[in-house]
Amino acid sequence: MVGASAHAQLTDTEVFVARYAPLAEDPEVQALVTDQLVAAIEREIDIPALTASLIDGIASLDVNDRAVAALRLFEAPINAGLSNLVRTTVTDLVESQAFINLWRSALRLTHSELVRTLAGEEGASLTIGRDGSLGVHLAPVLAEVKRALLAQGFSLAAQIPEVDVVVPIAADVDLRNAQLGYRAAVTGTAWLPWAAIALLATGVLVARNRRRAVLGAALGLTIGMGVLLTGFGATGVLLPAATELSSGAVGAVVTAVLDPISQIAVAVLTVAISLIVVSWFAGPGGLPTKLRGLAVSGAGAARGVAARHALTTGRFGVWVERWQQALRWGVALAAGLVVCLVRPLTTGVVVAALVGGLAVLLVIELVRRPEAAVD
Repeated sequence: MVGASAHAQLTDTEVFVARYAPLAEDPEVQALVTDQLVAAIEREIDIPALTASLIDGIASLDVNDRAVAALRLFEAPINAGLSNLVRTTVTDLVESQAFINLWRSALRLTHSELVRTLAGEEGASLTIGRDGSLGVHLAPVLAEVKRALLAQGFSLAAQIPEVDVVVPIAADVDLRNAQLGYRAAVTGTAWLPWAAIALLATGVLVARNRRRAVLGAALGLTIGMGVLLTGFGATGVLLPAATELSSGAVGAVVTAVLDPISQIAVAVLTVAISLIVVSWFAGPGGLPTKLRGLAVSGAGAARGVAARHALTTGRFGVWVERWQQALRWGVALAAGLVVCLVRPLTTGVVVAALVGGLAVLLVIELVRRPEAAVD
């Protein structure tokens, strides 16, 4: 199930965009994008050099030395003012709804081209950089910044060429290994969850003691999910600290990547714990036996009270009594199918399936009509 979620994010562009589009509203990510865009503009427009060139040109016109000296006093404030205009314009755009729309478009283009690249298709426009980095392409955002600067009368923005700006989100990516991993993920994660479920069910069915087999599988699943969640937690703490990028922005990206998988892992952990509790309740121990006895006697007492008031389930109750074991297995199977098929799988879905299954089992216990109670 965890693998299926990763498979969807890896191969489905719409799922990918829906997951990472909210990053455009994260202040840390906005700050990172702003810095990247401002740096790209400053690489193309050397504001200090242009200001110095302008003042030197005025000085060459035999202007009074005092006037030139006064102009040079204003050189730094002019540079600061122009740089502030660029940063303010970029910041306003990045914090607007227009940027959210552009970010979504950039994500869609980046992911679709990345999938084509990993799949080895010819003509894919996205390639992994020579330094092994991978990022989101923001050329449309830079074009929008250029239009905004020109609209404010900053004519120097016309010198900004149509260049791509990439916000790095991963580094040291080996393209060959990435392609092999992608193909393995596409091939394996589609059937791997069902294979795992089939193997688990087969192991339980062929075991001499099925209750112990379920208990053992549930314990193993609990340990596995615990290790997985611990690894996710460590990644969320260590990765932002190990990168040169803004730790807040990297943390937001890591959270976006790991949160959906972590939620599924927690849901699977809930399933495992539920199986442990059910296995214990069905066990031969003293306390489970007493609890089962109380449940059965309570249901019997309820049926007795209903019978004294001429309320019985008649032939239907007799049928339920005859097929009660099959009905219980059917309830368990239905709850299992809900957990396996409902997407996205969440802890709420697992709890709802568990509570619903227990409620149906209680109804079966109340409705069944033992032969001793038949007139």
